[in-house]
Amino acid sequence: MMVSTKDNNIEWITKAKGLAIIGVVAVHTVEVFDIKGLIAEIADAGKYGVSLFFIISAYLTFMSFDKHPSRWTINTYFHYLLHKLWRLAPVLYIAVFWHLVQYFVALERIPDLTDEMWKNAFYAVTFTNGFSPSYFNPWFNWYIGTLVVFLLIAPFIHKWINNAMRAVWFFLGSLILSKVTLYLMMYYGFNDGSYLYGWLPRQLPVISLGFVLYYLSKKESQKAASLFAIIVSICLCLSICTSFKIMETHVTAGLLLYLITSLAFNRSNRWINWLKPLGEYSYGVYLFHGCLLLKSFRVVSNRIGIDKTSLGTFFIYFLLLFGISLIISYLVNKYIEKPLFRFTKKKFGI
Repeated sequence: MMVSTKDNNIEWITKAKGLAIIGVVAVHTVEVFDIKGLIAEIADAGKYGVSLFFIISAYLTFMSFDKHPSRWTINTYFHYLLHKLWRLAPVLYIAVFWHLVQYFVALERIPDLTDEMWKNAFYAVTFTNGFSPSYFNPWFNWYIGTLVVFLLIAPFIHKWINNAMRAVWFFLGSLILSKVTLYLMMYYGFNDGSYLYGWLPRQLPVISLGFVLYYLSKKESQKAASLFAIIVSICLCLSICTSFKIMETHVTAGLLLYLITSLAFNRSNRWINWLKPLGEYSYGVYLFHGCLLLKSFRVVSNRIGIDKTSLGTFFIYFLLLFGISLIISYLVNKYIEKPLFRFTKKKFGI
């Protein structure tokens, strides 16, 4: 979410992020309601917006590596990692602080250090929740945990996967690895569905799509494009004709969303320009809507007694949640993130 997309050739990515964050907020909103039918199903499909975020993150990370090639040393690796984590930190830390304050207010005291909330906060602010099944996703922050695990190994992956053909083979390998690790974890009794869905091995096929699609967008290898098409076709045929899904739904959905957005948004269509600001502030919306939804909005909705079966109320609730999150994200970006990033870049080069 945090890589610049000002290049006109990839401006569509900002709009794609806008569409993805609408889906993420929609799926979390519909979980509060008890509505049925097409609207509920569309909102629930918004969860695949995270798959699109993973593809975009991998795509832009590899693009960044190619645009700014570096001879990797311990110093350059840690500088790269510090830069990436620092870009994620301000919004994340504000969101964690917000969650803590809401918890303290509800509790009417500051809990002792053994309270689980402190552990949630620790794993979140140290970017280590991606390694912890117990503290993986307290505040819809699992995406960040898994993204950071990917960023840790991205330079090493890029060093080997430096062309389209290797990226395609890596994608196939990641599909197999995802299935094998899932089977082994389940076989040995680890059944935490949330962690097994979000951890890196399960999301690696989606992330590897970002590598593949980045290299294919350069149109350097027709053989790689053909091989990728064959692999995807075989996987889809297996899914349709048998009960064996080597390419899981979140992977297929991520690929579909990428193809739709890259084709539909890669033109100067004015009717979709409204998605750009949503994409620009999507990271803040992603975290701040959780602050509002998990406590503030639920308290208010319970007190005024909203009708949780009403479609009209659902849309109003969604628009208010999204709108307030967007405004907060804009203000934090303008008055905290940008000044802070300018200062640290000037003083410390990060």
